[in-house]
Amino acid sequence: MSSYIGNITISPIEGLGLAAYYDSESGDSKRNEAAGLSVHYKIGMFTLDAEYIAALGREKHFTDNKEYKESAWFGAVAYQAAEPLEIAARYEGRHCLS
Repeated sequence: MSSYIGNITISPIEGLGLAAYYDSESGDSKRNEAAGLSVHYKIGMFTLDAEYIAALGREKHFTDNKEYKESAWFGAVAYQAAEPLEIAARYEGRHCLS
């Protein structure tokens, strides 16, 4: 098995979903590993979503021999204006360490 993902999802209360996951993929010289968390909450006509994922280990880049560890996140809110229409806004960001 060269790549695998482990995921745990729970819904402790109605409308709330929590997840944690781990990803491991083969690279040329070292495994690339990442972990993340996500939250999904629906209350009335609103849905809130957030996620964070971060590199735990990366192989070194071939041009500069550095191990870049990225992380990314987002937050979103959506409003169910009508049955076929949902209005949403999302903000996201990322960070890279070498």
